[in-house]
Amino acid sequence: MAVLISIAVHETSQWIDELTANALRFSATSTRLIVHLNAYNSYADADIQRWNETARVGVASHRVPVHWGRGSILYAHVLAITEASGRWPACEFVVLQAT
Repeated sequence: MAVLISIAVHETSQWIDELTANALRFSATSTRLIVHLNAYNSYADADIQRWNETARVGVASHRVPVHWGRGSILYAHVLAITEASGRWPACEFVVLQAT
């Protein structure tokens, strides 16, 4: 049973490093993380590449501007999960997390 955790974030790269490390530490080795980066924030290409090179972590390629109370968080998750389902088709369950 593989689980996908979809995480919508807007924090700094250092914070995302800590978040992903923590999620990987406390989850099964079959668990995967797909990270949606809010389009309102800028991230270094090197950070995005580093996150994508981690076997259990991926960064969603489609980024949307996320606003509170407008459904954009759910839309960000849908886009990320759709992409992750192609990358990791064995995932059977999805957990949504937003920061």
